[in-house]
Amino acid sequence: MLVKPKLPTSLGYIAGSDAGGDFRGRLGYTLKDYLAEAGKANNAVVVRRTAEGIVGVAWVEREGDRLIVHHLETDDRFEGGGVGTELLVAIEKRIALTNGVNEIALDALEDDELIAWYKRRGFAQAGVTRDEPGYGRIVPMRKKLA
Repeated sequence: MLVKPKLPTSLGYIAGSDAGGDFRGRLGYTLKDYLAEAGKANNAVVVRRTAEGIVGVAWVEREGDRLIVHHLETDDRFEGGGVGTELLVAIEKRIALTNGVNEIALDALEDDELIAWYKRRGFAQAGVTRDEPGYGRIVPMRKKLA
């Protein structure tokens, strides 16, 4: 079971009753899509809210002793403003550690800037880059937790 710890006021979980607003990431997913995932066992969807509405979304799933980040997206208007970092820190410091997982796993789109961003946050490539229909080239990345 995925335990959902309390998050800072600017961050929170979404459920059907409190989604509020709309969000469509560059991968084409909407809040409705994320809400469908949030309701599944061992899944959580964390959002970053500002006065402008929801500006970032992360969907995570606990799988054994690791936490998988399925999606982490920010509103293009807020790119470079720390929203992605806030979401990633909440995932690591609040959700992963509360749930006793020892690794965070994700698949990043093959983009030099994005891969460098994850590496600056402690992730390392963990496997072979592959083609993923509908997404492009994917780089598997992992971060071991202390």
